[in-house]
Amino acid sequence: MQYRFGLRSRVVIEWVASMGRTVIQGGDVVVWHEGGHALMPGAHVVIEDDRVAAVTRADPGPADTVIDAGGKLVSPGFVNCHVHAGIDTQVLMTDKGAPGYYNSGMLFASASTATMANSGPAWTDEERRAAGLYPQVELLKSGVTTFLEIGGAIGDMELFGDLVGESGIRCYAGPGYEDATWVLDPDSGAFRYHWDETAGRAGFERALAFIEARDGDHDGRLRGALIPARLDNCTSELLRDSQAAAETLDVPISVHAAQAGFEFHELLRRTGRTPIQHLHDLGLLTPRMILGHCIYTSGHRMTAMPPGDDLALIATGGAAVAHSVSVFARRGIAMESFQRYLDAGIRMTFGTDTLPRDFLQEIRLGAYIAKIVTGDWAAAHTRDLYYTATVAGADALGRADLGRIAPGSKADIFIADLRKLHVGPVIDPILALIHEASAADIDTVLVNGRIVIEDGWHTSINEAWLLDIGERVGAKQRATIAARNWQGKSEDEIFPQTLPRI
Repeated sequence: MQYRFGLRSRVVIEWVASMGRTVIQGGDVVVWHEGGHALMPGAHVVIEDDRVAAVTRADPGPADTVIDAGGKLVSPGFVNCHVHAGIDTQVLMTDKGAPGYYNSGMLFASASTATMANSGPAWTDEERRAAGLYPQVELLKSGVTTFLEIGGAIGDMELFGDLVGESGIRCYAGPGYEDATWVLDPDSGAFRYHWDETAGRAGFERALAFIEARDGDHDGRLRGALIPARLDNCTSELLRDSQAAAETLDVPISVHAAQAGFEFHELLRRTGRTPIQHLHDLGLLTPRMILGHCIYTSGHRMTAMPPGDDLALIATGGAAVAHSVSVFARRGIAMESFQRYLDAGIRMTFGTDTLPRDFLQEIRLGAYIAKIVTGDWAAAHTRDLYYTATVAGADALGRADLGRIAPGSKADIFIADLRKLHVGPVIDPILALIHEASAADIDTVLVNGRIVIEDGWHTSINEAWLLDIGERVGAKQRATIAARNWQGKSEDEIFPQTLPRI
């Protein structure tokens, strides 16, 4: 099911026109050939401005920039379809939890109606800027050239849009919005929904305004998206209006759906339908929709429900699923299973969600968990994993010009040096990349034909500065969680150290 989203507003072309001709010389190139990826050893990729002009073994001719890729793998950039692009604290939920959230952790959602407005320490302009750049640089260094930002993690979408221009990455983004927030009862700690449909509607209007103003900025690298944040926190009216607006504006839409046990049973209580059945009833399972996580489908052991038609409904409607493995695995939760979804005909993509945003780690863990869950060594074949990380992600965003190296495609490419001790002898470069390499083995990344990572480092952003400011941001985030805690717990109580400090 193919489609293409249009570019609605201004595209600055002067910078692109000045980029000239680049040749990536002599690498083992993953080329798009007869409708699929194929390996072309010892080939040259010729880039004219922001697009691939040719992949050839013939003399590529003169170039303004030559990149020696001899003995290295030249791959289309990865497409990451679910990212909360900030410096967040979700990794701190490891080894911890909240019973009211059905094994979902959610330490960041520990506020009551009495404490939810507590803001914690204010961020400086420098901290907000670093918090937005941090994940973008992190993603680029792991080979991600395009990502879908889920809702505006730094709280300032205008600034975030500007930072996309600075980092050089390609991004789909929009401010998130919802009609309700998760809270805990101030007396018992029981889970509750706090509804404010006026705020949800205002957020939706802000999202529309952002798309109208910013879609197409930075030579087309910044694109709009609609993000009704969570299925259980949105009314049917808001969801339907979001889908209609996505069609009108010609942008993707994404919602967290079937991501938690409490959400699954809440939708059953409200509607008598599973989350996926509810989305089907609303007409939202379209090729434009990307479902965030989508783990708790009928038949999953944690739903206590028999197998139903959830997967068939997703496949028939054409929606894509953004599979975020690590954030759930560290809470003891797994999709059942990646292979089962593929076999059902669902368009699978990967999304790193939160720290660490190491895309290769995400793919590899997804493969191993799928093999364990199914008890089948043949599940999650490397070919399918690589396709999911490239072409499937691009197609979910409506981009036939991303996720592949072919004449006319965008020059979004990474180069990996697999001649490393931890990789070992390379017989199959794609197998080595997915199952043995790490993000540190990716030494060069181009987006729109421009080199943004060179020798493993960002070409213009000081990574030491990002780390230093990131520590300050993390400290303020932890203080904010403590300020909102319904029991008034201190940071040390909420985030106990793994080992005692002496």
